[in-house]
Amino acid sequence: MSENLKEGNADTMEEIKGVLKDFSTARQALIVGVLRVLSDAMEHLKISIILPKMLENPKLVVKVLTGSSHERAIKLVQDFARRREIIIKEQRNPLMDHGMIMIIDYFQSHNDIYKLFQDYFQHLTAKEQKLIRSFEMLLESAKRHLEKDSIAHIQEERRLLKIYQENKRLKKYIARNRVKIALFNKTKRWKVMTRAVYTDKVLHEWDEKKIENEQFLENEADKINRKIRNYEKASVDNQNQIEQELNVTKIEFKKQDKESKITEKRTREEKNKLLLQLQSVVRKYDTTMAEKIIENLDVEDKLEKANKELNNFMVTYRAEEKIYNEIVVKRELREEREKMQKILKYMMNRAARKIQKYWKKWRKELKAKSKVRRVKKKY
Repeated sequence: MSENLKEGNADTMEEIKGVLKDFSTARQALIVGVLRVLSDAMEHLKISIILPKMLENPKLVVKVLTGSSHERAIKLVQDFARRREIIIKEQRNPLMDHGMIMIIDYFQSHNDIYKLFQDYFQHLTAKEQKLIRSFEMLLESAKRHLEKDSIAHIQEERRLLKIYQENKRLKKYIARNRVKIALFNKTKRWKVMTRAVYTDKVLHEWDEKKIENEQFLENEADKINRKIRNYEKASVDNQNQIEQELNVTKIEFKKQDKESKITEKRTREEKNKLLLQLQSVVRKYDTTMAEKIIENLDVEDKLEKANKELNNFMVTYRAEEKIYNEIVVKRELREEREKMQKILKYMMNRAARKIQKYWKKWRKELKAKSKVRRVKKKY
């Protein structure tokens, strides 16, 4: 009977652990999914608020996105900036523009772009700031509520596991004591009678303690089951509420999708109209370019004829230039030679005058010295 009770308790505890584990896993997955949906909605809200402000200054958007992983959005913004004057002039709704729809779709699909434009959040209106704070409070409240229930559930699981481990340790201790008693009875048979009463008493006490522990575990298991049912009920209520909100969101999405399709249809019609206009302009451009090409060919023919006349003139010019250069060179050489002769003649005359001057001075000094010597000889 004791062995059957042990096996029954072990099976019950294994079932409790399996139920707790499955519930914890499913609940955690549900919590993660809900928090992810709320976080995505928060990021969609932020990018939707600052997107109109970003498109008011497309140059800044292009500058910030250049070199980032979102460079594909630069072309969309530049195309919209070029069409913006046309949209304003025609007083069209920007949401009817196909380029604007593509911009909204890209920025909503890559909602982490708002992290590159944090300065815009410093200049939000009071209504926009209030809306963002409301979503942040909703997200924080959901996190606290869901994580609080999860933590309490985990604490209960740990307490139950601790009780189970204590009971298991007691069972092992009792089994070891029984083995020791059996060995002791085999080796000390003459002491069996005197210690039988004591051994029965100890076994009876251990059995009572074991029964008390098992009863305690059963009571705790009942409490845990009641709490689990309460948690499941609360989770089901939360899930139903979330499903209702999702259904409302789906209805809104379908409505917006229908409006978007109507807008897209109008945009396509406008696009076809513009394509027809573009084709007309292209045909006109081709006609004009053909006329210009013909004029250009005529001009090239005239230019080629003028080049031929210029080449013929250059042949005559080079011959005349050669004769002219020969005459000029000869005249320059003759003038240079005459100039050198005049310079040499001037230098020779100047040198002769200098020599004659020095010679006269030397003769005068020599005569004076001779006269002095003659006077000295007389006296």
